[in-house]
Amino acid sequence: MISMKRSKTITPTVLYLDGLTGTGKTMMGPLLGSFARVELGRFDHIHEHLCALDALKKIEPDAASFILSMYTDLGLYNIMIARETNFRFHDLSGAFSNPNFLRYFIRLFRADGNRVIERINQANPIYQVISHQALPVMELVFRTHQNRAKVVEMVRHPFYLIEHWETYIHRHGEDPRDFTVWVDYNGKSLPLYRDWE
Repeated sequence: MISMKRSKTITPTVLYLDGLTGTGKTMMGPLLGSFARVELGRFDHIHEHLCALDALKKIEPDAASFILSMYTDLGLYNIMIARETNFRFHDLSGAFSNPNFLRYFIRLFRADGNRVIERINQANPIYQVISHQALPVMELVFRTHQNRAKVVEMVRHPFYLIEHWETYIHRHGEDPRDFTVWVDYNGKSLPLYRDWE
């Protein structure tokens, strides 16, 4: 049987901004992104989806680590050349809402290829991934990235979450625009993090 392994990586540090929906990640992402080395936060859902599949043992551990490592490096490489950078004007998680907007705009005109690797080695950037409810299943992150992984968990008093969750929770397992991982429970789709038992 062939084992998967990615022994070379380009991402020096990956920072996960995680927490329940409605805890302020969209507000905190640009604040973290205002630090010199921290990149614009990205809703890169493959990270949380792989963690969920790994925790549920629905994917081989080496394959999950390989894909997570590959997509982390792809994400950083792409943001370094302004590919897939969020330039939506009114989006709180977009480049226009980041105090380092010019950094991302200038990258539109910079060279790609090995020059990007040189810039990464020089700048030592921190790739920021914004995830949802992933901390309980993040063993894959620590196994794959080891000491390169950092996590900021957003916590908000439940009182302030009631209104948000009251307007959103019915969408889980029902709305095709809900991109959380669903599981089958007695023929019904439920989100992974719900106590379906």
